[in-house]
Amino acid sequence: MTKIIVLICINMLIATSTLAIQTTRQNIYQPQSISLSAVANTPQPSIIAPQPKQTTPPQLSQATVPNTATSPPTTPSLPAPTQPQQPYMVELQVSGNSEEERKQSFTAALEQVIAQNSKDPKITTLPTIKTALSNPSAYVQRYTYVPRNNATGQPIWFLQIQFNQTAVTQLLQLTQAAPPKPIADKNQALVWLVKDVSGNKIMEDESSNDMIVPVLQKNAQTFGLPILLPVSDLQEVNRIKAEDICNLNAAAIKDASKRYGTNTIVAGCIKQPATGNVWTSQWILLRDNRSDNFNFTGITANDVIMQATRALAPIITNASQQSASQSKKLTLRITNVNDLNQYNEVVRYLTTFSQVAQVDLAKLNATEVELSINTIGDSQALLTALNAQTKLVRNTDVTTSPTGVDLDYKWVTASNEQSQAISAKPVP
Repeated sequence: MTKIIVLICINMLIATSTLAIQTTRQNIYQPQSISLSAVANTPQPSIIAPQPKQTTPPQLSQATVPNTATSPPTTPSLPAPTQPQQPYMVELQVSGNSEEERKQSFTAALEQVIAQNSKDPKITTLPTIKTALSNPSAYVQRYTYVPRNNATGQPIWFLQIQFNQTAVTQLLQLTQAAPPKPIADKNQALVWLVKDVSGNKIMEDESSNDMIVPVLQKNAQTFGLPILLPVSDLQEVNRIKAEDICNLNAAAIKDASKRYGTNTIVAGCIKQPATGNVWTSQWILLRDNRSDNFNFTGITANDVIMQATRALAPIITNASQQSASQSKKLTLRITNVNDLNQYNEVVRYLTTFSQVAQVDLAKLNATEVELSINTIGDSQALLTALNAQTKLVRNTDVTTSPTGVDLDYKWVTASNEQSQAISAKPVP
């Protein structure tokens, strides 16, 4: 009897254990009921799920993106595109990451950055800026492709470009209107040159990257013609246009050339042939209150440049040599010149006189300067011109000029503009 009771107890224990194990297994594998609102309020890890291949822009591949850029990732769900509000960053929509489209985007973006960081609405028409726009990559600091979804949920790509602020700022500073360096040798010929390609007229300057500029410089050197190219800053943009050169507008050309102080001005417009293979050109030579027109042709633009320099060089240099044979050297002392800025002003002012061929520094101290002046023609003509103006007046503070000084004058500054009496040694 006792054995039977023990067996029954053992069986009951086994049954109870089995039931507990089954209940535990059910609790383990039973799905849990989770509130969607609770999930929404629970922080979730940031996971970007793989996207279909068609979300990548056409021809957009890792291999075609340089190492300097961030290549586009697979497209996540992002907010609608917004333009970066930074003065040196631009974001443009693109269809792919080909090198050609990227360069076009760089050009458009750089033009936009230049315009929004300049107060001049015409700044992008400057030759200096046009040269920069032909090589926009030099101003790019970094760029990246940014994927976004538009209003309909379709993925689109943007090229985000960050420009180098220092490089752009320096470029803008180059365009600021500032007087050129004083021209020591007025026998240099100032050359205005325009290249007309299919109606697109480009004015060449000292910073142009057009190959005809070094060709012009090399040919001028070969034929012994010292030349000077304009700087084409904002001051010149407002004074002279490419059309003035191509129309040989002598008045506009002379007006824009005054700041350079040269005696000889050459202006030329070379034109690409609309049909055939012959380039044409027309030129004007301005010197000694006279003007001469010339026409030259060639198979290429370089041929035209060579023809023009070969023909004009002897005309210009012979006139310069005749002027030099009639010149006279004088030493001019000017007091009231208190710093280098005033010295530069004096030299620039003297080079505006048609009677002055060359200005050289002889002596410089704290308050005065001695200059060696090469005059054109009779020195009396220079004295007449000096007596007709008020910025340089004869120095009455001295009774006798120092040895070797032919003319003794005083520079009248803005703070001392009252007329002053004049005293000078007789011109030998």
